[in-house]
Amino acid sequence: MKIQVRRDVLIEAMRLMEMVVPRRFPKPVLQCVKLAADQKAVTLLGTNLETAVEYEVPQVMVEEPGEVLLQSSLLHEIARAGKSDVLVIRSTESGCEIVEEDARYGLYGADPRQFPLAPTNEDEPDAVVALDDLRSGIKRTAFAAAKQASRYAITGVFLKQGNGKAVLVATDGRRLACCQVEEEAQMEAKGIVPPKAMNVLAGIAEDGKEPVRVAVKERQAWFTCGPVRLTTNLLDGTFPDYTRVIPRDCPIKVQMSTAAALGAVRQAMVGVESNGVQGVKLSLAKDRAVFASFGGSEGSAQASLPVGYAGEPFEIGFKPEYMMDGLRALNAEAFELEMTAPDQPAMIRGTGDFVYVFMPMSLS
Repeated sequence: MKIQVRRDVLIEAMRLMEMVVPRRFPKPVLQCVKLAADQKAVTLLGTNLETAVEYEVPQVMVEEPGEVLLQSSLLHEIARAGKSDVLVIRSTESGCEIVEEDARYGLYGADPRQFPLAPTNEDEPDAVVALDDLRSGIKRTAFAAAKQASRYAITGVFLKQGNGKAVLVATDGRRLACCQVEEEAQMEAKGIVPPKAMNVLAGIAEDGKEPVRVAVKERQAWFTCGPVRLTTNLLDGTFPDYTRVIPRDCPIKVQMSTAAALGAVRQAMVGVESNGVQGVKLSLAKDRAVFASFGGSEGSAQASLPVGYAGEPFEIGFKPEYMMDGLRALNAEAFELEMTAPDQPAMIRGTGDFVYVFMPMSLS
């Protein structure tokens, strides 16, 4: 095999590979990427056996077809360290050689036949969604997924398609983020997409208007966007019924500026770690909100701001990072905070189809 590839194109391809390829794995072959060239195209493939990424490399010249298996992290490091615009990659008896204007690298390789194949799907996609919309939906929900949980299903993002909408939901049991995006759906489908797959989708650097073709079949899902094809196993288990978690008809509603609320929570967080502060208390009165730390052993902090509120005085406690995460995901200048009681979940509702629900903290 011998190819010429633009260095910046290889860096972008390897950036996505590194999101999936494990640094340590009982099978060393899975720490590699497969580089395959035929007369028509060059493709990179990386996998962790749960999620696989294929990248059809553009702007490449194939002088000799073939394939090699190379350590992913080392190939990425060489691409980033290079100075030439174009790299020449050619296979050798021991692996491959990468040559640029003033440097030469030799890499040991493995037998490409040992590398697992990515599952294929020849069916028509179930849905088509704009990349920008999908990226936005992922960034506004994935942060709420459980990082470590005995319930494996909630470490991923629940994806439900149908009726011209894609619904993305994530929860860790203490908070829940839900977002809807427009799509062209051919049929209803649903599944729990693992976090690594969602990270790759959010990291695709194609034009935001590029369509993402989505297919869900049995326990797998395929996402195709430009040169990128992502295949992933769906997580086992049953995702919680998110519709039962989202409060309805909350009697207490307050309108706030997103930037002002973020600033007030940050000010009230002073001493959260060093001062043993347990959380932040929100106190509401007519047209005014006060955010204040509580539980601290060496002091306190508070900040106030004007809000849209005409109800009776009300107080509720919460973990400051929970509220800040929700506000950062809003993508809106203003929002509405809806509550029922100090011991019941609170909900942030922004513009469009985004809601964020989080559990309160006891003030006693």
